[in-house]
Amino acid sequence: MLREGLSPNLRASDGTTLLMYAALHGDAEGVHILLEAGADPNLANDYGACALIWGAADVDKVRYLILKGAEVNVQSRPSRPSATPLSAASSHTDGADSVAFLLKAGADDSIKARDGLPFELAAKHGCLESVKIFLNYYKRNGRSDLPLRQALANAIGYGHSDVASYILNWDGSENLDEETLNQGLSEAIWYPLPSLAQDLINRGAKVSDLIGAAFSDVEWDTNLLKTLIDRGVDLNKTAYFGLNALDLLNLRGFKKSGQLLLNEGLEPSLTPKKRLIPDNSVQLTDENRSGIVKTAVSKSLDLLFQSSDLFLKNKKNCTSCHHQDLPAIAASIASTRGVEVQHASWDRIVARQWKRHRRGQSANAYDRSRGFSGDPSKATGYLLWAWSAQGLPANSVTKAGVWYLAGSQLPDGQWHGHSPRMPIQDGAHQGTALSLRALKSYPLPGREEEMLERIDRARLWLEKHPGDIHTHSAFRLLGLAWAEAEPNVLEEGMLDLTETQNADGGWSQLETLPSDAWATGLALLALQAAGMNVDSDVYTQGVQFLLNTQFEDGSWFVYSRSDPSIPHFDSQFPFGRHQWISAAGTAMAAASLALSLDPVVDQRIRDSQTVETINSNYLMNQRSTESGNGLLFEFDGTRTVDFEQDIRPLLETSCLDCHDTQMNKGEFKMTDRNSIIIGGRSGRAAIELGQGAKSLLVRHVTDQIEDMEMPPLVKRKNYPKLTPDQVQKLITWIDEGAEWPEGITLE
Repeated sequence: MLREGLSPNLRASDGTTLLMYAALHGDAEGVHILLEAGADPNLANDYGACALIWGAADVDKVRYLILKGAEVNVQSRPSRPSATPLSAASSHTDGADSVAFLLKAGADDSIKARDGLPFELAAKHGCLESVKIFLNYYKRNGRSDLPLRQALANAIGYGHSDVASYILNWDGSENLDEETLNQGLSEAIWYPLPSLAQDLINRGAKVSDLIGAAFSDVEWDTNLLKTLIDRGVDLNKTAYFGLNALDLLNLRGFKKSGQLLLNEGLEPSLTPKKRLIPDNSVQLTDENRSGIVKTAVSKSLDLLFQSSDLFLKNKKNCTSCHHQDLPAIAASIASTRGVEVQHASWDRIVARQWKRHRRGQSANAYDRSRGFSGDPSKATGYLLWAWSAQGLPANSVTKAGVWYLAGSQLPDGQWHGHSPRMPIQDGAHQGTALSLRALKSYPLPGREEEMLERIDRARLWLEKHPGDIHTHSAFRLLGLAWAEAEPNVLEEGMLDLTETQNADGGWSQLETLPSDAWATGLALLALQAAGMNVDSDVYTQGVQFLLNTQFEDGSWFVYSRSDPSIPHFDSQFPFGRHQWISAAGTAMAAASLALSLDPVVDQRIRDSQTVETINSNYLMNQRSTESGNGLLFEFDGTRTVDFEQDIRPLLETSCLDCHDTQMNKGEFKMTDRNSIIIGGRSGRAAIELGQGAKSLLVRHVTDQIEDMEMPPLVKRKNYPKLTPDQVQKLITWIDEGAEWPEGITLE
């Protein structure tokens, strides 16, 4: 195409160049070819990103770009802390070679990105080799102003004990102040990172209380706890709802550490409220099993969707794994098993997920050190599990999510998460399983072989690292199944999981806790994925436990063990402060019950749809309902305006060059009726059927909105303003229901 005259500096509507796309998703040879053809390495898009920032993790791309004059210290947003090539390379776990090359090429390590200095970012993302390169660079240059404090805080705060230990043992770490060491110990206890915590204690660090240790899923060594007590911790410190450290240990059944606190004089502060769990004693037979299971699943999904609707109403810019992702997964499975699903609520979930992620994860986010919020391996992993379970095809969000996940895989194959919120966000086994599924479901075009290699590395890591608690073991087996491990490996994983099944047929999150819906549903999902027959005794006993313990409203109770860093609000799911994990457990239970039913359709429910289509249809219904028009509007008179003769010509002449499928300025397309009704980035409907004069589109084309006239004032030499006659025809067309011939898409 370049030989045929295609410009090597061709840009997309947002200014992104061919070279930038090659740097982002292509290989180094593609970058080289474009540069040799005259591509300008310093062109930036509308968001300030350029090829060197987007290709920063690949040292071969970096070398080609710099040799052709790429500015090594370019910033995506020079007016404020923003990405540079060095900060971008430092944020990739496999970017060490690029970091070394950029430093030799004169990259300025003192330029701060949004999330900190490049060295701090390398520590945050667990890039040990990059951390070593920076520290050696500082030593060679006689630097004494090392940002060790924040780097150490980042490493510990994101659970990278190897990086933290390396920094602690580096020359100059003896100057770390007491506050830094104490904060590091608090974080190390929280994760938990036992060996690192012991190292910090040996250096004199202390904590103010034992709440963090009591929240852990690992029972801490009593000698370590005694050392902390002797250094003056406040044993009477309470967490949420007045629970002290002893209460939290008792809830986990940790008797040794609990006895230690009793010996120190601490008494329980509260008596936990005991929940009366149903004992339905459901009698299953071959004849009634299908009907009973379908009813149980249907009740659960109805409750989950009702609660999801309220959750989304309260959290305007948020979606969650417990109220949206997991229920969508359950609905996907149930819909293939003959269970009726509420599509309005389901569509609302998909539409909100798209709204939340599409802007932050579109092209303008690739320059950021951390493109996805929360714990990406979990938050992004759950989202893409939900979408792939529905059969939704790849889109801009899946591409950005997989791009980020690929760049955050650690060299040993794992994805190491942070923000422990047990059991929904809990450890590397979970993050690795969810991430490898995302890479398998939505491989990046042109990088398919790399995706397979990353999945294989993840599989090997899972094979070598058995889980130490139930959630870890179950997600390990899920990951091995998704990665298509050898049958003998899967059989060993299934055996490990079945050996922990309780006498009541369920599974427990910890050995010291009773069976619950989260642990049981997750175990059954993993066993089925690994090849267990749903008619087996193990699976049937799990199904029986779930049916016996389901509440009448369709819910299951799961006790919350997570410190609510985000305080819960009432979503009208039962069980008060336990409602979020109970919703997640209910979704897991419903999904595993649905799997026990015979499939009735071969394809996933969304196989013929896209996220964009679902979002478009949902918004059209929503906005039409809110305005009292749209789909609810019916014009029963004689139409006086003809689409082909009166409307299509004015749209093609004055609108489409900026609002077709390629340009869609302001995220507003005018290629079809639905897109025009929905509107663009503002979130407002562009036309209100039956009310042409009040419609936003008419206000734009009649210059009623300053600085947002359509066509723009500066372009009217080429795109003429609508004449009064055209405006009137547009108003009348909208008044008459905006008739649009079926199958017509403007280009």
